[in-house]
Amino acid sequence: MKEHRLSKRVNSEKVCLLELGNEFYPATLKNISFGGALVRTPNMQHGLRIADRCTICMNGEFSREYPCKVIRVESSYVALEFINWH
Repeated sequence: MKEHRLSKRVNSEKVCLLELGNEFYPATLKNISFGGALVRTPNMQHGLRIADRCTICMNGEFSREYPCKVIRVESSYVALEFINWH
């Protein structure tokens, strides 16, 4: 299968939060690129649908929040595409 990614993914194990509506769900960032991220979310897949909008919140040296769109939902992972974050 041909890879269609425009930027390289960087592996990670950083803890993050996914905000969906007014709810926050703990997650682990598995990898990230300029275009999106793959996160492990053991407790929320049943409520997510493709095209749902959410925010990924990452803390660290600098706290960051990135608006995202759900592009894939698996049993314990969610693939997110970053939107409007220039």
